[in-house]
Amino acid sequence: MARAHGGVDAAAPAVRRSAGPASGRAPRVWPLALSVVAVAALPGLSLLAVNVGEQVRVDTVVAWLGITAVAGLGVVTMARIRGPITARRTAVVVVALVVLAYRFPATSALNEALGLSLLDTAWWVVVAVVVAALAWWLARRHGIQVFVAILGPALLIQPLTQLVLATAGSPASADEEGVDVVVADLPVLARTPNVYFFVLDGHAGPEFLRARTHVDPDPFLAALRADGFRVSEHAESNYPFTNLSVSSTLEMDYGYEGREEPFPDPFFARLQGDNLTSDIFLANDYAYLHTWPGLWSGSQCSGREDWCLGGNGPVDDTTVALASMTPLVDVVVDDSSSAAVATANDPLWVTREVLANQPGDRPTWNFIHLLNPHPPLLRDADCELRDVDMELSGWGEGPEYGDAVACLDRRLQQSVDAILAVDPDPVIVIQGDHGPRLGIDYDEDGGVTLDDDMYFSILSAIRLPQACDDVEVPDDLTSINTFRIVFACLEDRPVDLLDDRRFPIHRGG
Repeated sequence: MARAHGGVDAAAPAVRRSAGPASGRAPRVWPLALSVVAVAALPGLSLLAVNVGEQVRVDTVVAWLGITAVAGLGVVTMARIRGPITARRTAVVVVALVVLAYRFPATSALNEALGLSLLDTAWWVVVAVVVAALAWWLARRHGIQVFVAILGPALLIQPLTQLVLATAGSPASADEEGVDVVVADLPVLARTPNVYFFVLDGHAGPEFLRARTHVDPDPFLAALRADGFRVSEHAESNYPFTNLSVSSTLEMDYGYEGREEPFPDPFFARLQGDNLTSDIFLANDYAYLHTWPGLWSGSQCSGREDWCLGGNGPVDDTTVALASMTPLVDVVVDDSSSAAVATANDPLWVTREVLANQPGDRPTWNFIHLLNPHPPLLRDADCELRDVDMELSGWGEGPEYGDAVACLDRRLQQSVDAILAVDPDPVIVIQGDHGPRLGIDYDEDGGVTLDDDMYFSILSAIRLPQACDDVEVPDDLTSINTFRIVFACLEDRPVDLLDDRRFPIHRGG
């Protein structure tokens, strides 16, 4: 009996080995499960690493990481019921499929290179089946299992190193970046009308529109003048980027005097409410309504505002970036997403929301950042939705941009009418933050110095209360002086303008 029992034990390893050829000692299941978590984290960490200082939404990254990791671990856990061998092989398959899932653009490129007629998603499924079968077959070998267990954590070394180095080298404050922080006694305003600041992302001035697009701006400008606006025909921004331009406008001072594109993070705080303009209004008991366009997070709400529009609305830029890596891109960023972003950037819809949420018993400072007419150019000249990718870099050569401007200007005029119907004597500022970038492809052009007139041409129209009819608005106003003019009116004092300066900025290369 003893030998019979011993014979069974001796035969058992042979039965286990029959599952596949051995090549070393098999790892436990948990290192392979850790590798699943690592490859799930890789896309989000890589996105953070290459966008240090940008407004990548960490909560969105964590959500994608968590969902991917939980799904992968769930599959491995179910396989564990069949035994550790099945669980280990399944973990190898899951790692391979997660890596493949976040390489969807490469899979699509292969589809195109082979000249196949399959839809990209269908082609990805075919590739995924082949990869899964190959991974399952290779996972018979213990050496492959050990390799995959090491691979996942090893892949995190590069993005984690990038994050550490970039964070260590980034400025901890606006002062270290060279941002001038204005410290001043905040004035008591003699007049406290409601103030509406429409920031139009990339809206060129009338001279540029006449010369480079099919848009005739004169009817819109005439309507604005009839409503009491002073339109600066030759207005310019001082910087060719939103974070630099709008932050300096709100600080009413130059925040950066370099030529290379600076680390952006310190400037985002200005866009999000930490600026001198907001300080003055809040010190004078204004309510603060903050609107951001949703798809770009640089001007997102910070919590300083009394009311926020945009934070829970359309799909954010981080979601678009992550979804674009995967076969889920057309599910996550679908027609409803485009419609939601288009609505959130419709000035008339935003204006109605703003008017509905003003407190009524206090004057209101309304910061309204619209992505229009910056890409994605979601509206045509008749304001109908266009089927375009949700990309922030697709300026094109001009026609679609001109259509977006035509739609936007018509809706802006309706917005002005809606405001003046209930608020007869407000301050309204309608201003571009920088000019367009027609014809630029950063991927192909590499480094680009934004120094042409096109990058600085902006629409600028200011409506002041009737009591400030004597306040002069220069025809060649630059955006640094916009709120210097507004506060001269509200404080009932002479205008104190800064000298106009233009700062070309070099990006990339």
